[in-house]
Amino acid sequence: MAFDRRQFIKSGAALATLASSPLLWSCSDQKPAAACNSTTDYGVQLFMFRESFAKDPKGTLAQIAAMGFTQVEPFGLGGFIGIPGAPFFGLSIDEIASALKAVNLKAPTAHVSGKLDDVNHTQELAGKLGIDYFIEPLAEELLAVKDGKVSIAVPDTADKVLQMAERINLRGKKFHDQGVGFAYHNHNIEFAQVEGKILLDWIMENTDPDYVKLQLDLGWVAVADIAPLEALQKYGNRVIGCHLKDRDYSVRVNPGDTDRLIPEALQVKAPGQGGIDFTPILAHLDKHNIQNRYVEVDVTAQPFEDARFGLAHLQKLCG
Repeated sequence: MAFDRRQFIKSGAALATLASSPLLWSCSDQKPAAACNSTTDYGVQLFMFRESFAKDPKGTLAQIAAMGFTQVEPFGLGGFIGIPGAPFFGLSIDEIASALKAVNLKAPTAHVSGKLDDVNHTQELAGKLGIDYFIEPLAEELLAVKDGKVSIAVPDTADKVLQMAERINLRGKKFHDQGVGFAYHNHNIEFAQVEGKILLDWIMENTDPDYVKLQLDLGWVAVADIAPLEALQKYGNRVIGCHLKDRDYSVRVNPGDTDRLIPEALQVKAPGQGGIDFTPILAHLDKHNIQNRYVEVDVTAQPFEDARFGLAHLQKLCG
């Protein structure tokens, strides 16, 4: 998930609200993986369909199911700056649960952008929607607000990162104590170096594996110039799921030409539209039983077409 600056600047309390927030390769060159499971369930992150979902939640879910997806990942639990009505746009928890059931979609994970401190509400969401993991999509410590503008701000000392890890660990423990899982979702930012160590490594090494898991966004891993398969191998059993995105290495990013909070989002594409070879990735996910696999394109004018393309590409590799 990437964010548009306009979505943050709408509120002077943007940072506080988000405190708990959230090689070009030809497709024909990628060969089916011998260990790849062709019956794997795939989902989509609903942030990809935010405009359609805001107008017609039930209709959007029906279209997603008709494409062959079996899961969705809600975004904005706790509220989302710049997208009034998120996460369910007027539907109650019972109504969204019914809408999901009607088209045979499940929501095993969900992104949390607000505090979500009400235990009863959290347990109602988990129970009625079948959520196994609540996921923090972007740490508050990585955002700065100055003169009403939001920007990325990577902590510059180990002490600051350790404080960040402590806060994330405490949050994970709260969810754990409520009987649900918690995971952190990366962008490319978390692969910046802080005092000689990758930021994400600081987080993983200083949080309890029982409290804090990892939803590895492979597109953002690639944007950070790290091989997705190497990241999967590195973080091992901390990974409980992935965002399956591609990176188009031919797209040149000029921050001055976009108002995206993370301009590199323009390089993120659907699986099969960039330079990532997903064949060994899918084999790894199957071998280690890593479920919760979501297609997402952060910036797209054609979400349904891109989602359909990405799903077809992934399924083709397992053919």
